[in-house]
Formats: sequence, C-alpha cells, structure tokens
Amino acid sequence: GLKAIYTALLILTIEPLLPAINALPKSLLIPTETCILRWFGYKKRLIIMNKAILIDQVAKVFVEQMPFNQFLQIKVKFLDAEQAQISFPWQDVFIGNPAQKILHGGVISAVLDNVGGMLAAAAMIDKLTELDISNVQKKLATLGTIDLRTDYLRPGKGSEFTASAKLIRSGNKVCVCRMELHNEQSVQIAFGTGTYLVG
Repeated sequence: GLKAIYTALLILTIEPLLPAINALPKSLLIPTETCILRWFGYKKRLIIMNKAILIDQVAKVFVEQMPFNQFLQIKVKFLDAEQAQISFPWQDVFIGNPAQKILHGGVISAVLDNVGGMLAAAAMIDKLTELDISNVQKKLATLGTIDLRTDYLRPGKGSEFTASAKLIRSGNKVCVCRMELHNEQSVQIAFGTGTYLVG
C-alpha cells in the first residue's frame, strides 16, 4: 500500500541522481508521520542538488556549446546563484591597439556580458520551484541581454584575465548583475552592469 507508493515516488525522484547519492536510510521508506517528514526533507535536499547540477550544466553550455566562447578560451572558475567567475588567456587576436598591445574594448564587453549572462541563468534556475526539464529549457531559451553598460578604467594589459559577476537583483522577469574584469596582477581593467531578461 503506502509503502509501495512511497518507494515508487522515491525511486522516480532519486533515479536520475543515483551517481550523486550513495544510499538513503531504510527508515525513509517506513510509512509513518516521521517518515513523511523525512521524505519531504530529502525531497528539498534533492531539489537543491538538482539545481546545483543544472547550474553546472549551464556553465558547460557556455563553455562547450558557444563557438565564440571557445574562441575566447573561457574557463568557468566558479558559478552559483549569487556570483560567477570566469577566466581567459591573452591572445594576439584580441589586440585593440597595436601600439600598446591591449585588449580590444569589444572583447572586454563580450566577456563581461558572458559572466553576467551566466550568473543570470544560474539565478533564474535557483528561483525555479518546479525542475521539469521542459520548463527549464523554456526559461533558458528566453534568456537575453536587455542592457549592458561597460566602463573602461585602465588599458587591458595582461597575460591572464578574470571576469567576475555579483547578483544585484533577481526578479521573475529581469535580473541585474554587476561585473568586473581584472588581470593576473589583480589590476581592475573595467566594470559593467548588465540587465538580463529571464522570464
């Protein structure tokens, strides 16, 4: 009866995450009030795990499935629902001023937009209450940049660059992020603000 129902629900919820879960206590399958409380507690934990996995997948999409980002040789150093950090190496094709050998302004803006957009996607996933795959795909398909402001503070000199983003506001329709770009010596080159459509 109830035990079979609980077991079926548990299997349906956990099966996609088996590689990430070692084992669950047998007491979880006992149909009691305590078990029900434990079940909902585990369900919440599984939703959190699902969101973390989805956010990791977003990072992979940005790096592996976007040709321009592959050209930039972007690497994701950190990504969650509150902040993001990516890095990329200097390439001579990024030169914006041959006399000074500094980054082209378009590269700087593109990288700031990338890290801001990545964070907006992660924040959007974090707000979801239903992790139905079609719903997630639909939400990600609407993601886009509404407005991007870039302030260039110093010449873009360096051999390695790090772009970071912090969440300012995450709404149902719009997400706002603040981004910064530093070189390997922690010299800030630029900062920006991005507004993203997320719903």
